[in-house]
Amino acid sequence: MVAIQPCTEDKVFTLLQSHPLFKQVQQDSLQEIIQLGTMRTFRPNEAVVSQGEVINNFFIVCTGELELTTELAIDERVSLELLSAGNYYGETCLLTGEPSLITITVLKKSQLLMFDKNHFLQLITLTPLLTNKVIAALSSEIKRVNHEMIQGKNKELALAKFITESKYSLKKLVGKSTFIKSLRHKIDERARDPEPLFIAGEEGTGKILVANLIHRQGSRKHRPFIVVECEEMVEDDTAEKIFGSTSPEDGTAKFSFWELARGGTLMLNDVELLTDNAFLRLIEFLNTSREVRIILASTLKNPQEYIVQRFSGVDCRALFINALYLAPLRNRKRDIPDLIAYFLESKQKKYGRKKKAFLANDAFEKLLSHDYRQGNIKELEVIIDRALALSDQNRIDSEAIILGEINKNLPGYDLFRWQPIKKLIYSGTWPASVQFLVTCLFLLIMAGCFWAPEDIAQNLNTLVWSCFGPVIILTSIFLGRISCSICPFSFLATLSQKLFCLNKTAPFISRYYFVIIIFLYSIIFWFEETFALRTSPFLTGILFLSITSVAVLTAVLFKGEVWCKYMCPLGAVISVCSTLSPIELRANTEVCQNKCQTYNCYKGGRLAGCPLTQHVMYIDNSINCKLCFNCFLNCPHNSVKLSLRPPAREIWTFTNVHWGMAPVVAAFGFMLIPFNTLNIIQKHFPANWHLVFNLSYWLVFMIIVSVSLGLQAKLPPTKKLVPYVRLLFSFVPLISGGHLAYQLNHNTSLHLYQLTKVTSIGQSIFITDLSGLLQLLVLTSGLLFSLICLAKVYKYSKIRVPRGLVYLTAAVFYGVMITLLFCSI
Repeated sequence: MVAIQPCTEDKVFTLLQSHPLFKQVQQDSLQEIIQLGTMRTFRPNEAVVSQGEVINNFFIVCTGELELTTELAIDERVSLELLSAGNYYGETCLLTGEPSLITITVLKKSQLLMFDKNHFLQLITLTPLLTNKVIAALSSEIKRVNHEMIQGKNKELALAKFITESKYSLKKLVGKSTFIKSLRHKIDERARDPEPLFIAGEEGTGKILVANLIHRQGSRKHRPFIVVECEEMVEDDTAEKIFGSTSPEDGTAKFSFWELARGGTLMLNDVELLTDNAFLRLIEFLNTSREVRIILASTLKNPQEYIVQRFSGVDCRALFINALYLAPLRNRKRDIPDLIAYFLESKQKKYGRKKKAFLANDAFEKLLSHDYRQGNIKELEVIIDRALALSDQNRIDSEAIILGEINKNLPGYDLFRWQPIKKLIYSGTWPASVQFLVTCLFLLIMAGCFWAPEDIAQNLNTLVWSCFGPVIILTSIFLGRISCSICPFSFLATLSQKLFCLNKTAPFISRYYFVIIIFLYSIIFWFEETFALRTSPFLTGILFLSITSVAVLTAVLFKGEVWCKYMCPLGAVISVCSTLSPIELRANTEVCQNKCQTYNCYKGGRLAGCPLTQHVMYIDNSINCKLCFNCFLNCPHNSVKLSLRPPAREIWTFTNVHWGMAPVVAAFGFMLIPFNTLNIIQKHFPANWHLVFNLSYWLVFMIIVSVSLGLQAKLPPTKKLVPYVRLLFSFVPLISGGHLAYQLNHNTSLHLYQLTKVTSIGQSIFITDLSGLLQLLVLTSGLLFSLICLAKVYKYSKIRVPRGLVYLTAAVFYGVMITLLFCSI
C-alpha cells in the first residue's frame, strides 16, 4: 500500500542541492522543482515498476533502497542493480513510451520524489544537466536500435543466403552435354543483363541453381539473392509479404521480401501460383522499378499462354522479354554419369564412407534407362542418397536403386487393429511356422509320388491336381500373395542359400525376367498336358523335384531371392491374380518420409529385409509384395498396414509395376487358347495331335516373346507406358476366370453332377454338368469385373486406344472361351 505525504522541503532541498544533476540549478528554481514533485512512501517487497509495464513517472530516491531485476525465463529472476538515496530512474522510458524491461522492488522502506510526464517536461527545462542526460540517453537508444536493425538485416541476409545454398545441394552446373555448354554461355549473357528473366522447366531441372548462378556472376553478386516459393504463399496478404504494404494508413513496419532483396535479386519460383493481387503488384513493379532484379520461374509447359489467358486484360509482355528454357534430364542423359559421380562424392561423407562408392554396371544401366519425370536432377539425387543409405558396401547394386513414385495413402481399413492378427504375426506362427509345416507336407507328397503304393500314390496325385490349381487362384484373388509367404520352394531355396551361396549377381535375369517366366510357365503346362501328369504320380514327382532343384540352384548361385522375384512361374500367376485381392499391405508414406532414417523394411532389422528388395513406401501393388510381413516386424514406426480395400483398386491406380509384367499377363491369357483346344485337337487329329498341339502352343509362345523383346528395344519412357500396362491388367479378372474354369474342367468329380431338362414325355435331356455351370459362372463374373476395371482405367488414365475396341476385345475373348468350354463338354 502506498502512503502519499506532503514534501518535506528542507530534507528534499538538501538532497537535491548536493545532487550532481542539480548543481547548475538556482535555489529558486530548485524550490520550484520540489513543488512539481510528489513524495511517495513504499514499504519492503512492494513493486514500484513491473516488467512490461508502461512507466508514467520519473522518480528520485530520497531514502531507502530498491532492487532492479529482470525475468529471463519462468521462475528465473536476475538481479541487475541497487538504487539508493540520490539515484533516479524513468527518464528514457517516460519519453519513448516503451514498456519497462525491468522490475523495481523495494528492499528497505523508501521515499521517492515522483514526477508525472507533464511535470517531468517542466523539470527538463529547469535542469540543463538533466536535459543533456536525456538527450544522451535518447541518442544512445537510437544508436542501439539502429545497430540492432543493421545486425538484424545482416542476419536476415545471411540466413536467406544460407537457406538458399543449403536447401539445394547442387552448387554448380554438372555435365558435358551440348545443352550444358550452351546453358553456361546463356548464363554469362543473362548475368550482364539487369532486365527481368523468366526461367521455364520441369520440377527439379535446376531453375533456382541457374538463377543463383546468374546472380553471382552479375553486378549484384554482393547483394541479397532471395527465393520466394509461391506455392507456400497462399494467404490473402501475399502481395504485402512480397512487395510491402501500399496503405498510407499502415504505419507499422511489415516484413517484405522486396525490402530484404533491395539492390539484389528476388526470385519467384512457381510464379503461376501467385494470388491475383500479388501478380498485379508484380506487373506494376516490373514496369516501374529496377531496384531489385526479378527472376521468375515456372514448371508449366506453356507458362506464357497460361498467364495471358488468366490475366487477359493485363499487359504481361514484360514477363517474357528474356526467357530461358531448361531441358529435362531425360533429354540430356549424357549428363547423368557426371551427376551420379558428383552426388556420390558429395554424399558418401554423410554415411561415413572412407572408400569411394561406385555403381555396379546393372545399377548404372538402371539409372541411365530411367526417365526422371518426377523430379529430374532432384529425383536422381534422392535415388543416389537412398542407395548409399541402403548399401552396406562401397559397391551399389541395382537392388539398391529404387525407382518409381511414392505410394499414395489411399483409404482402407487396417486389419492390424485386430490384436489376434498382430499376435499371429509377432509370435512367428504366420508365416514362419506355417511355412515349415507346409514344406514338410510338400516333401511328404513328393516322396509319396515316388515311393508310395500305386493306389495311394494315384489318389494322392488326383487330390493334388484337383485342389492345387483352384486353391492357388482363389487364395490369390481373395488373399493376395498369401500363398507365396508359405511357399515350400522358397523355404528350401532360402535354407540352401544360408548353407552356401556364391553371391553372384543376375543382371541378365533381372532384365529379361518376363521371358524367363513365360518360358518356365509354358514348359510346366506343356509338360503337364503333353504327358498327362494328372494320371501319373511319378511324373508329378519329377515336376515338383525339377522346380525345387531350379529354385535351390538359383539360391545357391545368386544372392537374394532371385527365384521368387524374377523366375518363379507359379509366383507370377499368384502375383497377377493378387491384383484383384481386397487385401493389401502398404505403408503410411507420411511416416516413412518424415520419420524413417533406417530403411529397416529394405535393409532388415529384427528379421531380414524385404525378400523382393522393395522399399515399402514405393509399393503400390500386390505384385511387389509376397506378404512375408518382414517389413511390418522390422518397422520401428508402425508405418506398415494390412488393409481392406475395394477389390482390384490397384489396377487403375498403380504406377510402379514394371512394364515386363504386361507380356506375362498376355501370355497367361493367350496360353488358355491352346490349353482349351487340346481336346478338340485330339479328336480331330488323333494320330498327329502332338505335332499340331506343339506347333500351335509354341507358336503362341514365340509370338508373345518376340513382340515383348521388340517392344523392349523400342520402349518409350516408362511413365507413358503406365496407362497401357493398366489397360492390359484390366483383363486379369477375365483371364483369372479363364484359368479357374480350365482347372474346374479337369475336376472329374464335378462332371458327375449333371443338369438335365425333362421333356413333356418324361425324357431327360442333358444340358450341362456342374463343372460347366461353374465355368460359365466364373467366366461371366470375370468378364463383368474386367469391364468395371476397364471403365476405371479409362477414367483415371489417358489412353489413345478407342474404348469400344477394348470392350470388343474383352467380349471376343469371353466368347472364344465360352465356345471352347461347350465344345469340350
